[in-house]
Amino acid sequence: MKRWALLVAVLYALVLAFLAVPVAALAFWKSPGEIAQVFREQGFWLWLLIMVGCELVLLAAPVRISSRRPLTKGALWPTILAASLALALLVVAAAVCIQTVLLGDRALENEWHRWALLASLVGLWGFWSVLFFRISGKQVPPDFVAALCQRLFRGSVLELLVAVPCHIIVRSRHYCCADGITFAGLSLGIAVMLFSFGPAVFVLFVERSRRLGASPAGSPPSAADNPSAPSSS
Repeated sequence: MKRWALLVAVLYALVLAFLAVPVAALAFWKSPGEIAQVFREQGFWLWLLIMVGCELVLLAAPVRISSRRPLTKGALWPTILAASLALALLVVAAAVCIQTVLLGDRALENEWHRWALLASLVGLWGFWSVLFFRISGKQVPPDFVAALCQRLFRGSVLELLVAVPCHIIVRSRHYCCADGITFAGLSLGIAVMLFSFGPAVFVLFVERSRRLGASPAGSPPSAADNPSAPSSS
């Protein structure tokens, strides 16, 4: 089961890397050749590594469910923490995008402002973690993980509904660096949206693998599996 989870995480990383250039080219109205320089930036690879790491952590509970191992509340914590961090980041990113429209390049200049955002992120992370942990006791693990992914998807859609118009407004005002802030929010929304599909894709892989492994390799199909085969008299 772990190799399927790794495969899903690798596919997630490839999709993010593949979308990086066209999305950035569209966001900054530049040619793909200019935008391709992003692959030389350490920050890009750090962001990609963090997103893939969170995806692997989010898959922890589905791996145990698919392996038919007992899933205790303690085993749910990694998945809850990853999902809660993603939701907290979405809320903070939406707030920063709105502030960037209002303040322009001054949005993150004050040090106290940055500390306030960090405190908000930590507070929201703790709030979502406790809330989801309480909800997990009222649902069976598969339903809880599915509901968690739905919340991530809806949260990313709402964040993009804020980040996209904010980015367009900031670009039209020709600020110096403000569009980089709104683009970070836009990128986060897309990443978390894809992030939420990981467990569902993993379950599909696992179910397909089980079906293929249900019958011995190379064995001929039985009459029950092939209704068109003539029956022996």
